[in-house]
Amino acid sequence: MMKMKMDEALKKRKPVTNELYLSKEFKLEEYLDKEGGMYIEPSKGMVLKMWTNQGEKVFINLVSHSIIDEPEQKYLIDYEQEGIRIPMSVGREKEDFDKSKEPCKVIDCVLNPNILSNLKKDKDQLTMVC
Repeated sequence: MMKMKMDEALKKRKPVTNELYLSKEFKLEEYLDKEGGMYIEPSKGMVLKMWTNQGEKVFINLVSHSIIDEPEQKYLIDYEQEGIRIPMSVGREKEDFDKSKEPCKVIDCVLNPNILSNLKKDKDQLTMVC
């Protein structure tokens, strides 16, 4: 009994890849933690480099995972018009160093794979997401 509980606990900490998530063997409840979340391992995407008004360098890692919903068209009550809701999971800001060993900030942003694919094809769509 103890081994089974340990196996379940380890499974809940193991990141879920996109391939595993899309497989027939994947069972969501086996990977959820007590709070209803799970660790994921997103697929690589693209990096945006920008600077704050104070001159700090910021990298935004745009990555993807199928667990993130597709965008949807929705009526926006606050604006009294139709809009597009783009689901994403945004990580906390982290302190890091760039290639030149200069300090920078890094933020991970997980999108649906279809959104990321569209952004790679048409960079003008970045203004809708960022």
